[in-house]
Order: sequence, then C-alpha cells, then structure tokens
Amino acid sequence: MDLVLINKIAITLIIPIGLWLAFWVYFADRKNKINQTFFVFVFTAVIWMSLDFATSFPSLLPYALLMARIEWAFISVCIVFAYFLSVYFPRESKRSPVLDKTVIGIGIIFFLLSLFTSTVIKSIEIHHLGGARYVLGMGGITFLIIMIPFAIVVLLNIFKKYFTLSRSEKIRTQYFLVGLSIYVIANLIFNIGLMLFIREYPIALTYLGTFSGILFFGFTAYAIVKKELFDIKVALTSVFVSIIAILLFVDMFLFTDILWIRALKGFTLFVFLIAGYLLIKSVLREIKQREVIAKMAEGLEIKVQERTGELQKKVEQLEKTNRLIVGRELKMVDLKKSVRDLEKRLEEHGEESEEK
Repeated sequence: MDLVLINKIAITLIIPIGLWLAFWVYFADRKNKINQTFFVFVFTAVIWMSLDFATSFPSLLPYALLMARIEWAFISVCIVFAYFLSVYFPRESKRSPVLDKTVIGIGIIFFLLSLFTSTVIKSIEIHHLGGARYVLGMGGITFLIIMIPFAIVVLLNIFKKYFTLSRSEKIRTQYFLVGLSIYVIANLIFNIGLMLFIREYPIALTYLGTFSGILFFGFTAYAIVKKELFDIKVALTSVFVSIIAILLFVDMFLFTDILWIRALKGFTLFVFLIAGYLLIKSVLREIKQREVIAKMAEGLEIKVQERTGELQKKVEQLEKTNRLIVGRELKMVDLKKSVRDLEKRLEEHGEESEEK
C-alpha cells in the first residue's frame, strides 16, 4: 500500500477544497462575524495541514525545522479563531472580555515563541520510515497541556447555549459537533491509538488524522451557509457512503493489478453504490414521514389550543353569569331583610301611636 501516494492525492484535494470552503463561506456574507471567523480559521488550518505534510518530502527535509515552526505558529492563530468560532456559532453567546483577551494573549505568545525561538519546536528528527518528526520543547509541551482546558472552553461555549437555540440552530450545531467528532476520533486513532500499539508505525498514517479536518470544515461551512439543512442523519449517511465508495474506488485502481479481481471489485463498488442510494433514499423517506407526523401533531396541538381557548371563554362567561346571579340573589336577600326590618319598625311605631 503506497501511503505516501495516498497522502499526496489527499493533500492535493484538501488544499483547494479547504480554500474553496473558506471563500465560499466568506463571500456568502462578508459582514457576518461567523463567516469572517470561519474564513480565517480554515485558511490557517489549511496552511497548517500543508506544512505538516510537506515535511514528508525528502527534498524539503533541510527546511523541515523552519516549516515545523511556521506550522505551529499557524496552529496558534487557528486555535484563537476556533475559540471565537465557538463564541459566534450558531448564535453569538454572552462573552467574557477577560477570557477573550486571555485566549488572544496566549495565541500571540505561542505564535512568537513558535516562530522565533526553539522553545516550542526544539529540533527535527528524521524518521527511519520516511519523513521528519519534530521534537517538542517545554513550550510545546506546555502548549499541549493548555489545549485541554481550551478544548473544554470551546465545547462549553457550544453546549451551554444549545438548549436555548431554535430547531434550525440546533441542527446547525449538530453538524458542527459531528464534523468535530469525526476529526477528534480520526486523530485519536491515527495520531495516538495506532502509534501506541504498532511498533513500526508508518508516519504517513498520521496525516490521515490531520486530513480528516476537511470533513469538519465541510460540515461547519454547510451549516453556516445553507438556510435549509438536511437532517443530520441524511448528511452522515451520505458522507459515510461517499467515503466508503471513494475507498473502494481507490483500492480498485491503485492496489489491484489483476484484471479479474479489479472487475470483481468494480462490481462490488457498483452494488455498494446502489445499496447506498437505497439507504439514503430510505432515510429521506423516514425523515419525511416523521416531518408529516410532526406537522399533524402540530396541527392537532393548535386545534386543541383553539378548543381549549373556546372552552376557557365559555367557562369565564359562566363564571361571570354565576357571579351576577349570586350577586343578585344576595341583593334580594338583603332587600328582603331590609323590608322585614322596615315592617317591624312600622309595626312598633303603630303600637306606640295607639298607646298614646
């Protein structure tokens, strides 16, 4: 398996796709803070991924240390804008001026340390399986430690406003979180997990975790720009079907030389595409049925509310009528009592007159 070739194909696709996503979101609404922040975030991330991969080229190894330091400088900028993206997306949340200044200050410090000192990137080691691997200094280790509370802050910014969002905003947030989850899981697998269990771990595999960021960019860009979003189940199903189809296609042409095996894999790909299409269609049908049921439930709820309102008005009218009737009866009782008292007084006055 030629992992270097796969990585070259991947980075060749990722750079233009990432830049296109950045400019697509930016020009969709240039005055919107979300669009502006996403543009800078993706632009710096694409440069970071490109420099990370560039260290695998033998001809560029003399410049690997410089590229690694520039890469980490861009990581610092990217992380600052990742924080502000979590503040603005999908709706701007209440901000802490102290936290904003702290994040910006940390970003500037590590940008300068990465670019102009050996505090973050101490040196470069040439890996025996190909490519270069940088050695972190105390600044780099500190930077990684700081990333833990930073990641918690970013997630809290998203989750603390999730339950106050509208339905469409919640769907946008789900797109963001799904893309972020794919990126995190891919990095945990290719950059940490496999490296711990495979002794002769090919360094080329580590780039797969980095390249998965394009899915995060795609999910977030779609959530920012599109007014009407597919249900997240449709998006996920479509993405996974597409990824598997691409892998089958690559395997068929790059790693198969025998004609009849290639034909068999081509038939398998054809069957998978049909099955994937039917799967996506069934998911769409299920969501459509659910929307119809939701609309029916909403209509029934409106009718119940209207009927409840009518009954409430009738109850209020009955209560008003009852109060009038009761009030009249009480007045009649008082009037009868007054008449009896008056009659009694007249009788007493008549008796007194007779005595005189």
